Amino acid sequence: MSERIVPGEIKINGVHIINSRDKRVDVTLIVQQIDIYEDITAPFVTGKLFISDSLALGEILPLFGEELLVLDLESPLTGFRLNKTFFIYKMEGRENASMKNVVYTLDFVSIEAFTDLNCKISLKYEGKISDIVEKIIISNPGLKSKKSIYIEQTVNRIVYVSNFWSPVQNIYYLTDKAVNGKETPSYMFFENNEGFIFASLDRLYQNPNYKTFTRHQLTRPPMGNMNLEEEHSKILDMSTPVMFDYIDRLRHGYYGGLVYQYDVFGKTINYRHFIAKDDLRGNLLNKNIIESQNQITFNPESNIRTNIIHKNIFANSPIRTITHDLKRMASLRRLQGITTNIQVFGLLDYSVGQTFNLVIYKDTSEYKESTDEQMIDEVLSGKYLATSVHHKITRKEYFTHIELSKNSFIKELKDN
Repeated sequence: MSERIVPGEIKINGVHIINSRDKRVDVTLIVQQIDIYEDITAPFVTGKLFISDSLALGEILPLFGEELLVLDLESPLTGFRLNKTFFIYKMEGRENASMKNVVYTLDFVSIEAFTDLNCKISLKYEGKISDIVEKIIISNPGLKSKKSIYIEQTVNRIVYVSNFWSPVQNIYYLTDKAVNGKETPSYMFFENNEGFIFASLDRLYQNPNYKTFTRHQLTRPPMGNMNLEEEHSKILDMSTPVMFDYIDRLRHGYYGGLVYQYDVFGKTINYRHFIAKDDLRGNLLNKNIIESQNQITFNPESNIRTNIIHKNIFANSPIRTITHDLKRMASLRRLQGITTNIQVFGLLDYSVGQTFNLVIYKDTSEYKESTDEQMIDEVLSGKYLATSVHHKITRKEYFTHIELSKNSFIKELKDN
C-alpha cells in the first residue's frame, strides 16, 4: 500500500557538497531549511542552505567558498524532480548553538553565475539579436551552459562590439534592444526551473494558465477526506502591498512620454509623443486595461527622454524606432499594474514565467461559499504572470511564495 501524500510534501533525496578536489560529503541530515529563489529580473537562480552542524563538517570538509552544492529534490504529488548543481559562494550567520552544534547559512547560485564573473568578452557581434543571445548562453566565450534554453526569435538585427563585457552584460544589452514580431521591445532574460528563458512579455502572457488558485475570505472548515488537488489550489495567505501609485506611474513612464532623437551625423532633431494606452492595448493578460475611464489628463512632456543616434557607427546596423525606449519602459511598468503575493502549499513545478489564474471571492460578513459570478472580486481575480518564486523547504513543511503581477482586469470597471 502506497504512503499517503500530504499537502506540501517534499522528498529530499540528497544534499551533497563537493570541494575542488572532488571530495563529496552528504549533508542531508544536517540541513534544516532550503530556500530557492527565482526572479524574472534576475539572470540566475539563487538560494540559501540553513545548516545545523553536529557532524563537525568543517573538519571533514573545510569550506572556503569554492564548493559545489548538489540538490536532489522531488515533489511526490507531481513527480517533478529538481536535480541541479549550484556554486556555494558565501557563508554567513555562523554561531555556536551548543558545545557540539554550529549553525550557519550557505548562499548558493547557479554555476553559470561563476562562469559569468570569470569571463570578459571582447568581440564584434553581428546578426539577429536572438541568435546572438543563444550563442552567448551556450558558447565559449559565454556562459557555456548545457541547460535547456528557450529563445523567442527577434525581428531585428544588430552590429556592435562587446567592450570586455561579461556574458550577462551582453545579454542585458541585447535584451534592451530586442523587438518581437509585434514590434514590442519587452524582452526579458531569466532562469527558472527549466533553464534559461529569453522571451518578450507578449510571449509570456500567452502561456496557458499553469494552475488556478482560489481564495475565500472565510476558510472552509476541515473536512473528512482531504482532496490533494483542492488543497494545492488554495491560497493560504495573500497580500497586495501596493494597489496603485499614480505618482510613481507618472515618474516611470507608465502612461507614455515624449522623446527627442538627435542624429549626430545628419545634424537633425526629431521628436515623437508616445501614449501607452493606445499603443499597448493588445498586450494584455486580461481583457481590460488598468486605467479609469475618466483619467486625469496626462501630459507626455512630464516624461521626456533623449536618444542620440549616429547612423554611420555601423553601416549595416538598423536604427531602432524613436519610441523604442518609451515603449519598453511602459511595457515593463504596466506589468506591475497590480502585484499580489500569495503563499500556497509547495510544489517544485511552480516557476517564474508561468501564468496563474486567481479566483478571489469578496469579503462577506456571512459564511457563504459560492461560485456565483457576483461573488468574485473583479479587481484581484484574473490571469497573472509569476514574476518571483520562493520555495521554502523545512523539515516539517514546504510552502511556495509567489509574486504575481498583471496589467489588466477581467472586466471593465465602472462606477455604480
